[in-house]
Amino acid sequence: MSVNKITTYTPVYTNRDCPRKIRDKEQSDVNEFLECHNEKVSSDGSKARGGNCDTRLDKNALSFKGGRANILKYALSTNPLYDSAVFTGKIARFLNLRRGEVAQYSSKLKKHKMPLLYSLAEKFNTDSFYNKLTDAHQDKKLVFDIYNKIKYPQKAHLRLINDTNYSFEQLNNIIDLTNNAPEKLSLADNLLSTYPSKNKSTLGYEVLEKFLKTDSSKEIAQHYNDYRPYIELNTKNSFVVEDLEQEIKKGYDKAFYAKKLDITNLMSYEGVASALSPQFLQENYNKFGIALLKKANIAYAGNYNMQSQNISDLQKELAFMYKSTTAGNMNIRSLILNFVETKFGLNDKFQKAPLKSINKVFEVIDKDKEAQKFVYNSLKAQMPFESVEQIVRTLESADLKKLNSRMDLVEYALLNKMNLDELSKCEFSELDKHLKRKNRRMKRELEKSYCPPNPFAADIHNLKVKFNGFIDRLRDKFNK
Repeated sequence: MSVNKITTYTPVYTNRDCPRKIRDKEQSDVNEFLECHNEKVSSDGSKARGGNCDTRLDKNALSFKGGRANILKYALSTNPLYDSAVFTGKIARFLNLRRGEVAQYSSKLKKHKMPLLYSLAEKFNTDSFYNKLTDAHQDKKLVFDIYNKIKYPQKAHLRLINDTNYSFEQLNNIIDLTNNAPEKLSLADNLLSTYPSKNKSTLGYEVLEKFLKTDSSKEIAQHYNDYRPYIELNTKNSFVVEDLEQEIKKGYDKAFYAKKLDITNLMSYEGVASALSPQFLQENYNKFGIALLKKANIAYAGNYNMQSQNISDLQKELAFMYKSTTAGNMNIRSLILNFVETKFGLNDKFQKAPLKSINKVFEVIDKDKEAQKFVYNSLKAQMPFESVEQIVRTLESADLKKLNSRMDLVEYALLNKMNLDELSKCEFSELDKHLKRKNRRMKRELEKSYCPPNPFAADIHNLKVKFNGFIDRLRDKFNK
């Protein structure tokens, strides 16, 4: 980045608690920064060459004074994620200024570089607090260097600063390697996403540097999705770059490593699927089967006990589930496993939803469209089935086409513990008449139960008695 000469500079330091040596060091730090622009500044703020003291910096330089006083507020308005008070505090501490002076001394900061400056100041302040700075004097100079080198900050730049524990010297080196090389910056960003992260990324600086310097970096960056499975499988390998280069030279098999990653992710979860061997899964690889077994792990989570199951039977049922799952039946099979997950408690899933019964349902709905329609509509409507075996009996013996025409009666039957096989043999018209009569009767009972009491009921009753007595007396009088 070309920077015009700085004509004058008046540093302001107001931290009175800071010892004189530290203030002098901060002053020399700023002077060294200005020396890179061929302008030496004396301690009183005047030019070393003599002359009048103009308190403004060139418009193209990173300056701290002059110009519009509201430039910081304007810049912050374009970055709503950065709270003005927090931002001002961090920048003030970093520049060794009072909070109120930040707006005045930041007139030439570019609005599109506010997030970058915020992240650099945050990292510098944090590392300083925890004594992680290699050399505070040199690191602050590196902050300015990094700020000037990055003309148009990207999210990847911010991730490198915020999501890693790299020193400023290491960050500066990474910026040098990625500057004017968008494919390398994209590679660094993808690597940060691939490596696991807790508070900070586990991507080591040496590994990242190797990825950016290797002759294959452009190839890896352009086809990162192909190489990602291999990298993800080797995140703990410090020689991953050298090993990957050997694989590329031999002829990288992207399908093999994609399958291996799928199987590794499945087996890393201790669930029902762990009864199958990785070798079996690799030899009979089925990406839809892998996805379904992941759902099976979740459906039976917390209930799985290998010792309580017959391993050979369990392997047999899981193998059928794995090998028979396709793109066409994946969705409805997932719906059935979701039903198992939400319907049954932890202690009775294997009793009320054994894998053998689950596979029986899978087998029937694969062959019979009416059975598939019945299962789909029932589970979508959250019908109150008591077990998966109840679904199996219904599929095997009931008239499914007839039941599909009246799912409201199916729900009524399940709520009233009726057999769905018997329901399918009934005349629905007669059943409708019976239900209408029953509904009217229930409605009347409800009205009686929930009708609010009339506060004048006793008075009305007394008036009725008196009126009836008066009528009786008149009738007796006329009869005589």
